[in-house]
Amino acid sequence: MFKKILLIALGIGLSALPAYAAKGDGGEAGAFLKMGAGARALGMGKAFVALADDATASYWNPAGLTQIKGHNLCLMYSEPFDKVDGISYSLVSYAQPIPKGSIGVSLIYLNVDGLKERVNATDPPGKDFGNKEMALLLSYATEIKQVISVGATLKGISQEIDSNKGNGFGLDLGMLYRPTQLSDLRIGVVLTNLIRADIRGDKMPLALRLGVASHFFGDRLHLSLGTDFISDREVKGHFGAEYELFRSLLLRAGYSTDNEEITGGLGFKVKQFSIDYAYGAAYSSGESGEDLDLGGTHRVSLGANF
Repeated sequence: MFKKILLIALGIGLSALPAYAAKGDGGEAGAFLKMGAGARALGMGKAFVALADDATASYWNPAGLTQIKGHNLCLMYSEPFDKVDGISYSLVSYAQPIPKGSIGVSLIYLNVDGLKERVNATDPPGKDFGNKEMALLLSYATEIKQVISVGATLKGISQEIDSNKGNGFGLDLGMLYRPTQLSDLRIGVVLTNLIRADIRGDKMPLALRLGVASHFFGDRLHLSLGTDFISDREVKGHFGAEYELFRSLLLRAGYSTDNEEITGGLGFKVKQFSIDYAYGAAYSSGESGEDLDLGGTHRVSLGANF
């Protein structure tokens, strides 16, 4: 009972934080990385900092890699915002334990085709061009105590817009805490861009991610909450749930204040293999304050444990 009370209290605190944030999110370097990693996490509204128990932990919280017992592989593909053509977003993640810790690697790739060159908004469109962005994440994690894991992710990021190219390097640090007396509870803390990648003169923003998660009814229901504090930008809140309806079928739902996205998803497990699907409907505020319907995003992930 105490564990549930603590989880609720932490959740109320985290969910209230966005109300006190400064409004407005401008463009930023490496913004494509905000799209997330893995259909499971995205089906739970990006509330994965305190869970981070698969290969996508390189992205969400590198300390979570210590929860992986064998070799774990995740492949994801999505076409963000189905009202906009020419955008594809894909991910390959792999993780495994080693004698003195755990390692992980992720490759994230965004491709945008069919953009029109314009000098001014009122000018007729010029030639077509594209935007290609890629990130390579290399992670290491270890347990420093039985209840605490720490990890780091080194990020190499590149961007190519038409003929303009840029690249940079960044660093994330993460921690995962599992209280001894509250063994079902997980608390995650991540400092992203502690070393800020500089992409074509723009630096990625420093951010602090906090998360709390727990499971109920044995291990059938997972609830997860998170908050992202981003320098000079609006605080983001994330809420997610996962329920094991049958041993091979999981239901997921979530909400993220990042693009006001409502999410849902399914997970199927067959022996050591898994297929995850997530759908999100996103909105964004226009210059005049009205909500813009960005359309839906379908994500599909394939996973394997071996």
